[in-house]
Amino acid sequence: MTDRTTNLMLILIAAALWGLLLRPAFAPAPARAAEAEPFITNPNPRFANPVVKFSPNNGHLYVVDNGGFVYLVDPITLDMKRSVRLVPKP
Repeated sequence: MTDRTTNLMLILIAAALWGLLLRPAFAPAPARAAEAEPFITNPNPRFANPVVKFSPNNGHLYVVDNGGFVYLVDPITLDMKRSVRLVPKP
């Protein structure tokens, strides 16, 4: 009886290993996203090419837009803490 049980267990283990080995051969092709417009569209031209700088000393995130504004942003919540307008000297 134990010889028959041992053979049955070995056959089940061998079948499981073959199943794991052959599983990638029967896997469907991965889905691909369709080509489309970018997810985020920005209607404001001031933020067309913002400059983003992260300061590792104090953990602040600075964003500078094309209009001369500097924004201090919380890097975790992305809430704006402060904004300052840079005015060039005459």
